[in-house]
Amino acid sequence: FRWIGIDFGFFYAHAQVFAHGDLAGLYSLDAAAPYRDALAAYSSSPGVAMPPGPVPFPPIYAWLISPMALVPAPLAFLIWTAINAVAAIVLAWRAASFFSPERRLLAGGLALVSTSVMFSLWFGQPQLFLAVAFGEAFIAFGRGQDRAAGLWLAVILFKPQYLLLILVILLW
Repeated sequence: FRWIGIDFGFFYAHAQVFAHGDLAGLYSLDAAAPYRDALAAYSSSPGVAMPPGPVPFPPIYAWLISPMALVPAPLAFLIWTAINAVAAIVLAWRAASFFSPERRLLAGGLALVSTSVMFSLWFGQPQLFLAVAFGEAFIAFGRGQDRAAGLWLAVILFKPQYLLLILVILLW
């Protein structure tokens, strides 16, 4: 969790704080430190403290990932990576649908091996879920389904800073 899954390690510690009922300490680096430091056992330097890191998501995110706190960290990361891999496949499949049938396999494959997808899987980031939501909103807007698009864009509230860019695009 120093390199592979470092972001997931932050989320896992965040989920542990939530699961243990310390809502006041949800964004406290000190409250997350014991859970984060326990991850050192799964690294190549178990005697070295893990680096601190904040989780820049709203409190509902801690609630959503709190089931991960019920299983050991390596298993939680494996589950998280599998869920992210499914999101990557959905994203690649939807992106490939914009290409002619003879180019769909190539387009989907390129989407799957992109740097963004690989980094999201490697570090354990949730960006693939946001990318799927944004892609589905794009498709819904194209079909004139504004309400559905709005619901998909609501998922992006997990990373509110993205809304600034999207708002400019929507206004345009």
